[in-house]
Amino acid sequence: MHVFNHNLELPPELMRERVLTAAQAASFVGLSLSHFRRLHRWGEIAGARRRSTRRLGWRVADLLSWLEGRKLSSRDVSSSRRKTCAG
Repeated sequence: MHVFNHNLELPPELMRERVLTAAQAASFVGLSLSHFRRLHRWGEIAGARRRSTRRLGWRVADLLSWLEGRKLSSRDVSSSRRKTCAG
C-alpha cells in the first residue's frame, strides 16, 4: 500500500498552487487558527476555495500575495505615523 507523503518537496511553481487547510494556512501566515478564521469571516483574507461542502482551502500563492499586501500596508501606516509624530 502506498502512503502519500504530505511533506514532499515540490518544485516552486507547483508549491505556489498547493491548497492548504485552514490550520495549515494559519500556521503558514503566522496566525492562530481562531484569528485566521476571524479574519476570513471579516473578509480580510481572500483566496478561500471550496474543497468540499464543509471545507475551505487556501492556495499558497494567494496567501503569499495577502502577506505581501499586509507588509506594504503596515509600511504605509508606520510611515504615516512617523510623519504625524514629526509634523
